Amino acid sequence: SAAIELWLTEGETTKKIVFSGDVGNTNQPLLNDPKKIEETDYLVIESTYGDRLHEERKNVVQPLAAYLQETFDRGGNVIIPAFAVGRTQEMLYYLREIKNEGLVKGHPDFPVYVDSPMAIEATSVFLQSYEENFDEETRELLRQGINPIFFEGLNLAVSADESKLINENKTPKIIISASGMCEAGRIRHHLKHNLWKKNCTVLFVGYQAEGTLGRDILEGKKKVKLFGEKITVDIPYNAQLTPYLKVIAPAGKKIRITTENTLIGAVSTTYITKEGEQEFESLGWVNGEHITYDIPHGVTVVSLKYRETGYDSSFCGDFTCDDEFLNSLWQKSLRTLYVTMRDNFMDCPDRERAQWWGDVTSEMIMTMYSMDSNSYLLYQKGVEAMLSHVDDTKVLQTVVPISGDYFELPVQQLAGIAGFLTYYEYTGDKAFIENVYGACIDYLKLWEIGENNLVVHRGGSWDWADWGKKADMTAIENAWVYHALSATEKMAELLGKDEDISFITERKDIIAKGYEALWTDEGFKSKDARKPDDRANALAVLSGLAEKEQYDIIANVLKTTENSSPYMEYYVLEALCKMGEYEAAKDRIKDRYNDMMCEDYSTLWEFWDSWRGTRNHAWSGGPLVIMSKHFAGITPLEAGYEKVKIEPQYTLSDSINCTVPSVKGLITLDYEKVSDDYIINLTLPQGTKAVLYAPANAVVNINSEVYYQNGEYINNDKIGNVEIVEKAPVNG
Repeated sequence: SAAIELWLTEGETTKKIVFSGDVGNTNQPLLNDPKKIEETDYLVIESTYGDRLHEERKNVVQPLAAYLQETFDRGGNVIIPAFAVGRTQEMLYYLREIKNEGLVKGHPDFPVYVDSPMAIEATSVFLQSYEENFDEETRELLRQGINPIFFEGLNLAVSADESKLINENKTPKIIISASGMCEAGRIRHHLKHNLWKKNCTVLFVGYQAEGTLGRDILEGKKKVKLFGEKITVDIPYNAQLTPYLKVIAPAGKKIRITTENTLIGAVSTTYITKEGEQEFESLGWVNGEHITYDIPHGVTVVSLKYRETGYDSSFCGDFTCDDEFLNSLWQKSLRTLYVTMRDNFMDCPDRERAQWWGDVTSEMIMTMYSMDSNSYLLYQKGVEAMLSHVDDTKVLQTVVPISGDYFELPVQQLAGIAGFLTYYEYTGDKAFIENVYGACIDYLKLWEIGENNLVVHRGGSWDWADWGKKADMTAIENAWVYHALSATEKMAELLGKDEDISFITERKDIIAKGYEALWTDEGFKSKDARKPDDRANALAVLSGLAEKEQYDIIANVLKTTENSSPYMEYYVLEALCKMGEYEAAKDRIKDRYNDMMCEDYSTLWEFWDSWRGTRNHAWSGGPLVIMSKHFAGITPLEAGYEKVKIEPQYTLSDSINCTVPSVKGLITLDYEKVSDDYIINLTLPQGTKAVLYAPANAVVNINSEVYYQNGEYINNDKIGNVEIVEKAPVNG
């Protein structure tokens, strides 16, 4: 430490100001006495010892030896809380003298432990210091070849394991550990092992400030809290929260507030107390199922609460069947979606909170089966952010916090173009298509065709296909381009952009020809992969590149290959359903999501292993869509649900109840198999046209009225908005 002298002159007046740190007392061992400052106009000093005078320095060695003698004779340990810098080295100086002079009788080899990595480092600095920094007594020892702070029996504990072993040694010993006022550090663990023992001594060798654990022990309190108490408030589900506390505390105590997600990068909160009773609600939101308040010693908790916050949208969709695994997975998918909605669609709420476009596309289609139309605003906001960043490069950019000029993640942008059409199909918002179309066609024209009739690989800012393994990049990339071209072709037809259709169809024909060359007797596969990839083959189906004659082989790939991450798993499941492989889709869901479902947690992981990423990732909720869209079979036949198709897969479950929040209103399907018959209850918004696929022996009630029975319409004609198509239940 040092004192600083300043002379300030203003006009003809000069004043002296002294700023003093803890320069130490006189007559201390080892170091020279601090230089005195005789006068000053203004003195600024620290306040820890500012309210009292130092006592005259007394002989330390004799009383210290007496304490050691008394304690060792009882078979106990001497615990010395000491600051790492200064006080620890002083104690070593005195203990060397006690050992050398044999002042503790009957215990000549008593061990001394310094258990503080900082104190050990500081001791090393002392030993390497210039000789002129030491006082005359220490310099004389050095001239005699005597180390002033090292002796036989001194042990230095650096690692945590070495620290733990100290208390396993039953030999009477001295333990010097930080911090000096027992507020933190390893000293608390040694107090835990020794404070309660009558044969042990806690020896304070420094000032103990009010409100510290050291002061409480010194004043003889009967009960003290050695460790800060961690209090965890459990939340019913993974939610966005602002923690709240009400406490009584002295000033300067630090309360840290975390959740189980903090370690992977989530926001945490630290509150520094003031004096007295006080309330605090975190300014930043966190997420999780468990809020932990780390309450330090000396703080009394009045109440701990939280305020749940979140995006303003209601849960309108639902799905239940006779399989509780699927029911629970649907709800976990919904929670996974909602906790990633706030100011924007996020990939996750506990790491970057970023609008990665692959996640956004997945979230958009999930909202179509679960949330009210307020949720559409987040997607629209994201699209506007993307379009606003399109520049002369014509690149569609994923708008996330990054460095550099732009961020292109090609396969996610292609998935996003297909997602634009999906949004239109569910909302009927033609103006939306008019807004995005130009950017879509411009971006697709950036993709060049190579000599093999396949696109020239476009790595973008991040050459990424999926987090899963063994990605067949060539097959995946070309299928995505073809899929995006097909979606854009439908947009062009809707908008009458005939001038673009010829480009699109020509480009599709070329890619189809090149993709055909990737076909093998095992499925689609490029030279990038040793075996057919589930993602590449799924995209071949979804894009229309695969012929129906190839479905059996592709289905086998999707039943036996598990390369995809939870992100691309949704597209694999979509492909299985498009091929009519509903049982296989159900089996794959139950296999791949089994570990997530076995964990007692309300949201779904980023990866198939919980330890690898976040425990709540937007793209993992795809099964929600699969169940409502394919197992219950509710999809728009005409854009904006002007006409809806309802084609349940009756063999998957003897009962399904599903509600879909369409732009026309709620669509609810409820069927149950009774013996060999089916009772189907369908609720439709007024004026909505529908095609319902039903077994021949079904009784169909629409909006609570019998509509179809014994293979006939009740009015004996097809009057009404719902066409019934008889379909025998078939295992898919």
